[in-house]
Amino acid sequence: MEPKYTTEMTMTEEEYLRYADAVTNSRKKSKVLIIILSVLLLMLSAVWFWMGRFIMGGIVLVAAVSYPIWFRTARRKQLKRIFASGKSGRALTNHLQFYEDHLVTENEDGRKDFPYTDILDILETPTNFYLMLAANSGIIVSKSNCTEGLVSFLQEMKAEKLAAQK
Repeated sequence: MEPKYTTEMTMTEEEYLRYADAVTNSRKKSKVLIIILSVLLLMLSAVWFWMGRFIMGGIVLVAAVSYPIWFRTARRKQLKRIFASGKSGRALTNHLQFYEDHLVTENEDGRKDFPYTDILDILETPTNFYLMLAANSGIIVSKSNCTEGLVSFLQEMKAEKLAAQK
């Protein structure tokens, strides 16, 4: 049986970081928690200023403003360490073959078949599709390597997954 579509994707550190950002951004909880903590710190800072404790208020204000930046920087460092320490710490090219009812990935480590029913969600960004097999595990499909037919196929599958979730 011939595949309907084929493409390939080389996993680089940059792609891994984009993937991690897309997965994190698809979950509103992490953003909400960061915003809540920052707002609480801003409120605490306002209380310190109102009490006339300007140095303490200034310290807490700096913490409120810098926390989101610090969090993103620390997370990026952690992701880079994870990428470098694992199998994905090398540029691995995945050859993807899309059949009528399943997807096949092949690389130097082997071959895996994934029925489309195993795909829990499909995230789409301007540059990639992420076929999510679990909450933190998925297959990256670069749009730049896709034919128009494959992009349409994945968008239709995404719409079907969204309709099934409702």
